[in-house]
Amino acid sequence: MLSTSPFCTAKRHGLAPSPTTLFVLLITCCPALAVAAKPNMAGDYVGQVENAGKLDKVVTSLRWSGKETLSGTYVITDQDGETKGRLKDCKRLHSQLLKCVWVDKYGYGHLELNFDDRFTEFYGQWSYFGGGERYVWDGAKKLASPI
Repeated sequence: MLSTSPFCTAKRHGLAPSPTTLFVLLITCCPALAVAAKPNMAGDYVGQVENAGKLDKVVTSLRWSGKETLSGTYVITDQDGETKGRLKDCKRLHSQLLKCVWVDKYGYGHLELNFDDRFTEFYGQWSYFGGGERYVWDGAKKLASPI
């Protein structure tokens, strides 16, 4: 006697959904799983960064470079003007946590960004390499303005 899988038997009798139907159900019922593969972290985020004991404006830009690699830039605006820097070696620690290395004229260090479930904002902390102190770095995604 030949054994067949329950899926094959169900499909033969018209009871099994097609792969397309399963995919649509996955996206409809479980959007968090669909987003987790390549979340929409890319974009420009406007927020604040703790800098010399106060909060200054920062624009953080994240871009996909390659299939699974994020990198970025940032511009901090304070009373002395703008400081431009870059974000490199970005790695997802889990679906909503991104860890990068920040680099600018003042040095370099760690940055951890914890995104909300829709990737519209993040709450983060930065530190210097070798330093124990952690400082605020947050942002909310700029939405495209209507034309």
